[in-house]
Amino acid sequence: MRSLLLVFLLLADASAPVRGGLDPKRCGLLRTVAPRAGALIEVCFSPDGRRAALVGSGPTALLYDAGTWREIRPLQTPVDVSRVAFGPGGKILAAGGRSGKVTLLETETGRVLRTLEGDAPFGFHRMAFAPDGKTLLAGTGNVAAWVWDVESGRRLHSLPGHSAPVSGAAFSPRGHRAATGGGGGVIQVWNTAAWECERTLRHAGGNITVLAFSPAGNRLASGDTDRGLHLWNLDKGELERSFEGHSAAVQGVAFTADGRHLISASADLTVRLWDVASGAEVARLRHHWASVTGLALHPSGTFFATTGADRMLKIWGRVPDVAASLRPRGIAGVFTAPTGRGAGVTLTSVSADGAAGKAGLCQGDVIRSIGGLEVNTFDQTADAIQSHYGGDEVDFVIERGGGAQTVRVTLGAWPTTDDR
Repeated sequence: MRSLLLVFLLLADASAPVRGGLDPKRCGLLRTVAPRAGALIEVCFSPDGRRAALVGSGPTALLYDAGTWREIRPLQTPVDVSRVAFGPGGKILAAGGRSGKVTLLETETGRVLRTLEGDAPFGFHRMAFAPDGKTLLAGTGNVAAWVWDVESGRRLHSLPGHSAPVSGAAFSPRGHRAATGGGGGVIQVWNTAAWECERTLRHAGGNITVLAFSPAGNRLASGDTDRGLHLWNLDKGELERSFEGHSAAVQGVAFTADGRHLISASADLTVRLWDVASGAEVARLRHHWASVTGLALHPSGTFFATTGADRMLKIWGRVPDVAASLRPRGIAGVFTAPTGRGAGVTLTSVSADGAAGKAGLCQGDVIRSIGGLEVNTFDQTADAIQSHYGGDEVDFVIERGGGAQTVRVTLGAWPTTDDR
């Protein structure tokens, strides 16, 4: 009963502070959300922690309540966007991407406030607001990073020093420093008082994909396309440590609130937690079924979110000990085939002793969606089911006898022990 109560409290209010913050040994999956979008690229939290914004590749960003994980509203943009960032207070969302334009949206109404000055023909990459909300920094495909005045929308600086597209951009917690990173593993550290380059950092790995400052602002973590994850000492201007283990590009990175651990997300389908002092991997979380594309730590420091090319949003945080141990993926005990009309899959076989059979699903039923995710092929069906754990309750929307109904299935456990 105690474990069930803990899980209920965590899911009922994911934003509630948890004493001690993230404990890597007790970090596990809290929730899976299936947004009504395609492959997801990025997630970010508002500074007050009340909202989350998701973006894929299209003209819409989705605004979510970060406590209930219910969609609040879609935010329509004039052009396709793939990158988002909240301004202080969470009242403004910056959205940019391949279109080469950045727009500022009012989150309460969805209204476009302004389009920022300047077009980047090769698009925008990571974006970050200064902590005071007065300036916005973004990497561009034009081998530069741009800085805007948020109030007027005027471009203030085009930062030099890069010879390839700039994919990483970040501000330090106090805003006195900023960092940009791009092709060839080059990172520029800027003094934001005059926007002068303070340090240039280089390594022999791939192109920089993401940057994150430590809570104290004296360290910088970088991820790159060559599976590299590195920690830089900014006071000394040198590489302090590399973290070995990822087998594909690192596409998300964040320090825990106490600065003792680093969280990384990779195209190798894993999310990992690392001990900053020793460089040791202390937890490996694998529950996405495609590249993990984005990572954001909640301002409370008690949980974080990841997005994936599998179209899933995952919420991770402190869970009871039993849930933090190895847990098997879900299984329903069904075989399916396309309907032939491009909508749903037909159940060709249902195990009477399996989870679906026990819930009342029958051969001949047509499954339209699983856990909010539409399915039209066998592979999509398997991915949707196995994006959940054994024991999870998942809603199957089916057609039977000309009508639609929802059947809640308590998934069985797939016989494997390689996932948390």
